[in-house]
Amino acid sequence: MTLPLWLLPGIASAIVIMAESRIALRHAVAIAEGLRVPPFLVGNTLVALGTDTPEIVNSIISSYLGHGDSNVGDSIVSVSTHGSLVLGLFAFVTP
Repeated sequence: MTLPLWLLPGIASAIVIMAESRIALRHAVAIAEGLRVPPFLVGNTLVALGTDTPEIVNSIISSYLGHGDSNVGDSIVSVSTHGSLVLGLFAFVTP
């Protein structure tokens, strides 16, 4: 296939993702208003689920295949990355 034909599905996917993210945002705000919690809390929960789901799937599959070392390495790197990102964000959020 030529390059434009390879790019077409990527562009179409980006358009669908942008449209779906607007729908997800509207529903997240509605959930936050319905539960009377800050929208920031609902947004953080959705981001946490979105980022941790691949790691959970990876851990389940590698455990099933008998590769426990992959679970340990993934967990250590994940915790250290999340910790350093949160500490880095504190520098921007707090005075």
